[in-house]
Amino acid sequence: MLRVNERDQIRDVAERWAAQYPNNRERPEKEEIKQKLFSLNKDTATAKEVAEIIGNDLWVTPKECQECHVESYKVIQVGQEPDYESYTTYICPDCLRKALLLAESE
Repeated sequence: MLRVNERDQIRDVAERWAAQYPNNRERPEKEEIKQKLFSLNKDTATAKEVAEIIGNDLWVTPKECQECHVESYKVIQVGQEPDYESYTTYICPDCLRKALLLAESE
């Protein structure tokens, strides 16, 4: 399980970008983005700042709880690391509480 919130996504966005674009010799714009992401203050940067650097808001984004369908920056990722064919789900704290109550009921 993994907590997924705005700050955690911002803290590792540079590493995720570098893993996605490891060899940037032929794509200098990707290298420039990587350098800007690594220079961000991970404790104060915002999702908006990351989106401005990358050019889209897909790298730091709220996740949809797959039980109640509410988007939030406060979710728990359960299952495999997200990938195209992974078994991954996101669950908000309210739905996790309800699941725990259900599991403990007779």
